[in-house]
Amino acid sequence: MSEPLLTVDALRVDLPVDSGLGSVLRDVSFTLDAAESLGIVGESGSGKSMTVRAIDRLLPRGAEVSGSIRFDGLDVMALGKRDLAAYRMRVAMIFQDPRAHINPLRTIGQFLTEAVVTNKVMGKRAAEERSTSLLAEVGVDRPQSRMRQYPFELSGGLLQRVMIASALITEPDLLLADEPTTALDVTTQSEVMAILDEIRRERGMALIFITHDLDLAAAVCDRTAVMYAGSIVETNASAALHDHPMHPYTAALAEARPSMTSRARRLTVIPGVATSGLQAPSIGCAFAPRCTHAEPACTTSAIALRQVGTDRTSCLRAEEIFGVRHGN
Repeated sequence: MSEPLLTVDALRVDLPVDSGLGSVLRDVSFTLDAAESLGIVGESGSGKSMTVRAIDRLLPRGAEVSGSIRFDGLDVMALGKRDLAAYRMRVAMIFQDPRAHINPLRTIGQFLTEAVVTNKVMGKRAAEERSTSLLAEVGVDRPQSRMRQYPFELSGGLLQRVMIASALITEPDLLLADEPTTALDVTTQSEVMAILDEIRRERGMALIFITHDLDLAAAVCDRTAVMYAGSIVETNASAALHDHPMHPYTAALAEARPSMTSRARRLTVIPGVATSGLQAPSIGCAFAPRCTHAEPACTTSAIALRQVGTDRTSCLRAEEIFGVRHGN
């Protein structure tokens, strides 16, 4: 059996705060095989974006990291400047807001070709030809003229397609997509995700897809991991997790979704306020204050992911709650 393409083990990230250091990620562990897609879902502040930024070594200044990140046999945290540049050619990032990550003073062509020309991956002419071809591939009309345009001349949907093209130009093995459709309208979201999923499958790339949308993760990802307060609380094959969640937080997210098939009803609301990693207790389940199934042991016991059937969950009462929920 081959080794996973990516292994994240006991990842912890502490950031400077007024009182010293605060944990935004705690004991995050998962693997990703070549050509596999993993969705990471959770509320704002759960640690989704921080996880992929740690994988790409894009953490804020002053961050302290422990645990390990291994990519195709490489110790990512030990990479020097030159090796890190080469690593980022194989692990590409698609950011949430393209306008915040594309230099408004450079043309689209300059943005797309700069990294590969600077790092001598290819010459300028070859980079321009490659960029023009990629723009067409991701659904940008008139790609040659778009190369000469500036970001302010393009819509949000076109700019996100440009971001996808910029990630693909080095033919990476892994795409890190940090909520790439959040700033787009629903129709454009669907188009962009269809393009991204099709290209990933055609090229056999692995994908980590960050989203708030449990349904979208289930539609495009092989597996889904759910994060809360800086930790993964459940992970399973996307279809199984979508239909039969085994952590109360995942179940609450599923119940809070509007239905596309049944008559409109008042949405179920998760009580309380979402907890970030900085606010999470050092022991016990961070979701316990909002959980209708919580009991004293949930706040006093050490909580870790454990295997329950095909699922991995951190809920101490998973078997009991699962049985009640599904009438077993």
